[in-house]
Amino acid sequence: MLRAPLTAWARPLVAPSDLRERQAVRTRPVCYVLNQVAAADLVVLEKVCAAEGLPSPFQALRSPLPAQSVLFLERRAGFWGDRIDPRISAPMRQLVSAAVANPALDVDLTPVTILWGRAPDKADSWLRMLLAENWERAGRLRRALSLLANGRYPFVHVGDALPLRSLLEDHIDASRAVRRVTRTLRAVLARQRAAAIG
Repeated sequence: MLRAPLTAWARPLVAPSDLRERQAVRTRPVCYVLNQVAAADLVVLEKVCAAEGLPSPFQALRSPLPAQSVLFLERRAGFWGDRIDPRISAPMRQLVSAAVANPALDVDLTPVTILWGRAPDKADSWLRMLLAENWERAGRLRRALSLLANGRYPFVHVGDALPLRSLLEDHIDASRAVRRVTRTLRAVLARQRAAAIG
């Protein structure tokens, strides 16, 4: 339902500017990593990938990798989505377990940060300023309002790809490995967000 209106409406501001050149040298499968589940973010990421010649976030990965090529570190819980579900997702566990079981298997984990209204000091209305991106956790209702108020120019930062194998230690078991990978990705996405909003 969101794909058609958002694709037509949104004009993503993308960083860095050389995504197409970076993709040209990749040989491993790509798996995008976003901080939390959000349908609007996926639609915008799909538009950016199509424009920059990147693999689609809806492109399926081959078994034994998870079917989806997008991973989320957090999910919203509660009716209004005002709580964080900290459990590691099943696709993330499947991905890391497959890499631990097969040393020849590798994937490029690509951290992506998508912000809606990241410059409150430049907002031209009190509503946009109120709904601008900050460090507070936004529930579903606030996020939907932010999309309506600030959805024209979302900021999309596609980070440097991290080979999954580079995050794994020798002889590490799958349960420890998935926690290590998740911690690393959380830190990378936090740095991306800090660079964008301060």
